[in-house]
Amino acid sequence: MPDSEAVLAAFSVQYYVLGFVIEEQAARQIADADRGEDRGEVDAERYPRVAAGLRTLRNTPRDVQFAYGLDRLVASLR
Repeated sequence: MPDSEAVLAAFSVQYYVLGFVIEEQAARQIADADRGEDRGEVDAERYPRVAAGLRTLRNTPRDVQFAYGLDRLVASLR
């Protein structure tokens, strides 16, 4: 990999990690603020794929989500 691509690849990984950390912090703040409140469910009949996606995200641990994305990103750079 040329040096210029290596630098861009490193920044891509860095920004993925930083973005995930920011999202993780925001999710914790929202969870702390919304204890016991409705999550604002999506109409599954009208938006079945959005509802399915939300179920997947809610049922997949955050560390698994992070590892999945990072693995895909790194694999694409090889």
